[in-house]
Amino acid sequence: MNKNTWIVGFTLFAMFFGAGNLIFPPNLGQDSGHFFWPAVIAFCLTGIGLPLLGVIVGALDKQGYVGSLNKISPKFSVIFLIIIYLTIGPLFAIPRTASTSFEMTVTPIAHTNSNLVLFIFTLIYFLVVLYLCINPGKIVDRIGSLLTPVSYTHL
Repeated sequence: MNKNTWIVGFTLFAMFFGAGNLIFPPNLGQDSGHFFWPAVIAFCLTGIGLPLLGVIVGALDKQGYVGSLNKISPKFSVIFLIIIYLTIGPLFAIPRTASTSFEMTVTPIAHTNSNLVLFIFTLIYFLVVLYLCINPGKIVDRIGSLLTPVSYTHL
């Protein structure tokens, strides 16, 4: 195997492996009872098989997903990919980062699920994210200066 194979392999692993893949399967196994094997098979098909199939479909055509989906219909290709990109980003994943952070930090401390507090937290959260990401070349320095301020003042 060459270096690119390793890089692509680790990238795919990093993309698909998250806390849900670490926490959900044992919980699924515990809750499934005597339906353990059907639950494991269904989880493997949907949690491993479908994402892997998506990667394979995108890799089979020289134009990637666009080329693969254009074989169905060019209109379908555009509409489907727009829906996927919106779902992955601004409609679910991006707001989820703020709501998860709120649930893990503010809710246990303040004992509140107030929509107003969530709104204020979300506003502050995304302002901090914007500050950190507005200049990608400085993100490591910005985070480093916050996490290890002593070492950055002596540089």
